[in-house]
Amino acid sequence: MAVKENSEIKVGIEKKFWEPSVTSQFDVCCIPFHMDTYRGCVYGCKYCFARDFIQFARRNKGQSQSYLVSNDVKRFERWIDRALSADINYKKGQIVAFKERMPLKIGATADPFPPCEKEERITYGVLKALQKIDYPVQISTKNPEVFLEYAKEFIGSNLAFNVSISFSDDKDARAIECGAISTTRRFEAIRKITELGIPVFVRVQPAFYPQIMDSAEALVKQIKDSGSWGFTSEMLKLRVVMPKNEKKIYSEIGEYFGFDILKYYKEEGQISGGDRECSDTVKHEVFDLFNALSKKYGLKYYNADNLIDKTAGCGSQCCGTAVLHDFKVWRGNERTMCFGDCQDNGTVEFQKCLCNFTRSQSNVNKTIAEVAAFKIEKKNKSKTPEKSIFE
Repeated sequence: MAVKENSEIKVGIEKKFWEPSVTSQFDVCCIPFHMDTYRGCVYGCKYCFARDFIQFARRNKGQSQSYLVSNDVKRFERWIDRALSADINYKKGQIVAFKERMPLKIGATADPFPPCEKEERITYGVLKALQKIDYPVQISTKNPEVFLEYAKEFIGSNLAFNVSISFSDDKDARAIECGAISTTRRFEAIRKITELGIPVFVRVQPAFYPQIMDSAEALVKQIKDSGSWGFTSEMLKLRVVMPKNEKKIYSEIGEYFGFDILKYYKEEGQISGGDRECSDTVKHEVFDLFNALSKKYGLKYYNADNLIDKTAGCGSQCCGTAVLHDFKVWRGNERTMCFGDCQDNGTVEFQKCLCNFTRSQSNVNKTIAEVAAFKIEKKNKSKTPEKSIFE
């Protein structure tokens, strides 16, 4: 059963503490550093890529997640003090990233602004702790309305927003992003935030093909009219190995759009790792459209897709972090090497950190620089010379 818009669900809150973490995407991302303020999500988007994370402990069932764990703000504040005073330790990549002022991306697997944030103020507390040291923060959400409860307190902060919007039409959003606020409300909240001088970036993720080809211009115009400075896109990905309940979800999405998504991805798509993706030809079709629309409406466009192409987008910071100040990025990743940007703010220490935080046993005691270089070399060897990411 669909969840009512911005439903005031009775949410059970349990408080725990977890540190920021370095992600395993360091071979393709210049800022692989994130943290969630909550675990669990109340919005129930049908395509949720973090479903395995939010339906944890068998407490969340169906599309509406009514059980949340929140981070412990006081313990996070103490972690900040310890991290800033600690010596460089390459076995603790998260502390090195923090000391190097790599932007902390909040909202990796759970939305930082569930409705209960209005009372709980967990994200608020984390942002306040980071504001005290002018730390660069990028925050991803589907509900920027909640931030408006206290947005004026963050005017002038080293903060950038990334709001997820896949559909220009409220009806489409309501059908697929069941519990999230409407597209109209998201853009209205963005307008109010940008009027305060806080920069907002829109993330068109996931983009549904071929639906996006018909709705792209309307969506980009809405992005422009809201006061956002740019946007990014990433095509929908499906897992190769998919349980029955997940297949049912994508069958329902396909029925809504009148398009058999599962069949299309199986017959016309391609496999990358454990995912099925649109073909490179389709991706280039979407890239070309967004490139043209970004120029038409005077916006910055970034490509966050697995197909990294320096003709698609205007740089490697595809999460909207370019508007932050006083920060460093990791330059030895595929995306940044492709675009050749971020030359003046690269971190030296981060690349020396050990990859003992990944699941791969073959990475143990190898540095981030070593593992990233190996992955990139392996990927380039699988390409024909004319398709090398560096050409």
